[in-house]
Amino acid sequence: MYTALVLAAGHGRGAWPYGGVRQKTTLPVAQTPMVRRLVLQLKAVGVNDIVVVVGCGEGAVRACLADIAGLCFVRQASPSGCGDGVLTGLPKATGERVLVCCGDVVTSREALQALITADTTADAEATLLGAPHVPGLAVWESIDTDGSGAVHGVWNKGDVQSPRFAGMVAGDAALLQRHLEQSPGYVDNVGVGAMTPSENSLPAALNRMCRAGHALRCVVTDAYVVDVNRPWDLVEANRVVNRAFFAANEGVVLGKGASIDDSAHIPGDATVHLGENAHIGRGVIVHGDVVLGPGARAVDGAILGARANMGAHSTAREYGRIHDDTVVGPRNLIGHCAEFAGLSLERTLLWHYCCVTAVVGAQVDIGAATCCGTWRFDDRVREQEVGLHRETPPYHGGMAFLGDQMRTGVNVLINPGVRIGGHSCIGPGVILYDDVPDGQLVLAEQKHVVKPWGPERYSW
Repeated sequence: MYTALVLAAGHGRGAWPYGGVRQKTTLPVAQTPMVRRLVLQLKAVGVNDIVVVVGCGEGAVRACLADIAGLCFVRQASPSGCGDGVLTGLPKATGERVLVCCGDVVTSREALQALITADTTADAEATLLGAPHVPGLAVWESIDTDGSGAVHGVWNKGDVQSPRFAGMVAGDAALLQRHLEQSPGYVDNVGVGAMTPSENSLPAALNRMCRAGHALRCVVTDAYVVDVNRPWDLVEANRVVNRAFFAANEGVVLGKGASIDDSAHIPGDATVHLGENAHIGRGVIVHGDVVLGPGARAVDGAILGARANMGAHSTAREYGRIHDDTVVGPRNLIGHCAEFAGLSLERTLLWHYCCVTAVVGAQVDIGAATCCGTWRFDDRVREQEVGLHRETPPYHGGMAFLGDQMRTGVNVLINPGVRIGGHSCIGPGVILYDDVPDGQLVLAEQKHVVKPWGPERYSW
C-alpha cells in the first residue's frame, strides 16, 4: 500500500503575479485547482492514504480540499525546500512505500498509474517519473538514465537529451528519509561553479541515493507533464488539459435544464458539453468543440472559438468573442464586443471593445477599449525577470499577466509580456511597457499646448 505525500507548502514566488496573493497549487487548471485535481487523480488510481503538506497559504489549500474525506494535513514550519516538505510528511505515512507528488505538477491520471505500475513490477528501491525535456525551461532536473530505465544520477539542469524529473517518485519510505536527512543544507546535484540555494532538495536526495549504489528506475511518460513554476506554465497546463478533455470526449451532452437555441451555429461534428442550466442562445457562433459549466451562458451573438471552456455561471454576450483554447473562469462576464484569449480566473469583467490576450487574475475589472498582449512589432517574446534571473518564456510569452483584484481605466495599452501585480490600478490612457509591482497606481501625465482659436482661423 502506498501513502501519497502531496507537497503544497511553497511560496510560489516564481509564478508572480499569482503565487503571492494565493497559494500556487490552488491555481485552476481547466476549472479545477491543481492540488485538488492531483488528489482526485490519486484516489482514481487507488491511492487513498494521502498526506498533504501545507505551509504558505495553508487556508487556501485546505479550503479547496475540504469536501474530500480521509486526507491528513501536516504543516511545514518554513518553506525550506521540497525535501524538507517530504521529511515533514513522512511521519504521517502508514505505508512502507510512499508516492511523493509535487502539488504544482500537472499531468494525466495515466502517467500516475504508469509510475505506480512500474514501481510495483521493477526490482528497484525507488522509481522516478520522467518526461521529455522542453527546450527553454528555466527550471528542471535531468535524469541520467540508460535504455533499460536504470537511473545513474539526477542533475540540476543536466543533459538536455535526458528526460526531466517530473516531480513524482515512488519509493521506500525509510530509505528516502535517510537520504533526505543527509542533506548538506544546500542543493548539491549541480555542476562545478553553480550557485545554489540553501534548501533541502528532493532531486538532490535522489542523486545521493544513486551515488550510494541504490537501485533507482525511471519510467518516462509520453503524456503531458507541466511543472507550474512560472505564470506562462499555468497557461500551458490549462491548454494541454483542456485539449486532452476534448480528445477523450465527443458528442453532445446536455445537463439538466441545459439548452441550445435553434439559431446558434455549431459545427455538426463538434463536441458540446453543457452543465446544468447552461445555455447557448440566439445567434451564437461556435467554431468548434466547447464546454460550458453549470449556469454558464453564451447569448446575443457571442462568438466562441474552438475548444473554448467557460466556467460555471460565466456569461459571454453582445458579440463578445472568446478565442480558441481559451479557458474562462467561473462568474466572468465578457460582453459588448470584448475579445479575450488566454486564461481568466474567477469573477472577472471584460467589457466594451477591449481586446485582451492574457492571464487575468480573480476579480479583475478591465476598462473599455483596453488592449493588451498579442505580438510585438519585432515578433519577439519579451525577456522576463524572475528575481535576479532573466529568461525568455518557451511558450505563451506574448500574453500579458494581470494579477488578482487589479483594474484598468479606459484606453489602456499593455504591451506583450508585461506583468501587473495584484491590487494595482492602471489609469486611463496609460501605455504600459514595464512590469508593475503589487499594490501600485499608475497614472499618465499629459502636457497640454493651449493656443488661441476661433472664427478668425476660418477667415471670418
